[in-house]
Amino acid sequence: RGAAAGARTGGPSGSGAQQQSYVLDLVPKKCVVEMHGHRQAAQFNISIPWRSLPIDPRTVRSWSAEIHMGVVSAQDFADGVKGERRSSGQTTSILKTQNADGTANEDTLMIVGPGDTWKVEYGENGGGDVMLAGRDLRGLLLDSPLTSPNDRRGSHVLDRVDPTQTIDRVVTRLLEEHGRLRDLRVMVDPSEWPNQRVPSPAAINRPRHRRGAHGRTGTTGHSTTETNYWDIIVRYCFFCGAIPHMVGRTLWIRPA
Repeated sequence: RGAAAGARTGGPSGSGAQQQSYVLDLVPKKCVVEMHGHRQAAQFNISIPWRSLPIDPRTVRSWSAEIHMGVVSAQDFADGVKGERRSSGQTTSILKTQNADGTANEDTLMIVGPGDTWKVEYGENGGGDVMLAGRDLRGLLLDSPLTSPNDRRGSHVLDRVDPTQTIDRVVTRLLEEHGRLRDLRVMVDPSEWPNQRVPSPAAINRPRHRRGAHGRTGTTGHSTTETNYWDIIVRYCFFCGAIPHMVGRTLWIRPA
């Protein structure tokens, strides 16, 4: 009874904000979140009453969702049933998903990501359910080839990334090449690493034939013509003995 889903249209990085609309604090009839291994994107499936989201899917160009999970206190729930509301106008029986400044409540935020499917199952007397399915932000990276036919800069993406930097800076620089997720926050905790030193992917002594033409690039061991951004991030982290994973809108890199 304390679960809530906030559905948003538009890109998670805020592009095209003037065309975005927001539907917040929807309580789903059912919400399933599947957490897979770090090489795959987490998935979500939501069922929402049609009366709560009466939108024809043919009018939606793109959308993304925030999934929050948690519980409200017994007192807040009781007050909400009696109609008590917070200063934001939200009933107290609904999970608080936003802070005062409008940012997401990190304590309850479970997953953020783009939507894949939007389907409506109509019932009798104008009722029905909206069925939403999508993945976390790794889905965008998995769907993004490392090379683009529109890239006219004359060099490969990996040639513009310096693997001699620390792993968090390497991944941040790689995401800058993605565009849509260039503002994705990449975090590490130095205290988790030996001697509190965050490693570099290029610090591993690999054979010359695994290092590419310049000796420092092409270090992923992948065929870069057939891979995507997330595969490369996972591979860079592998060289450092690390695992990347998403927490809301933050990409955390931690020792394996």
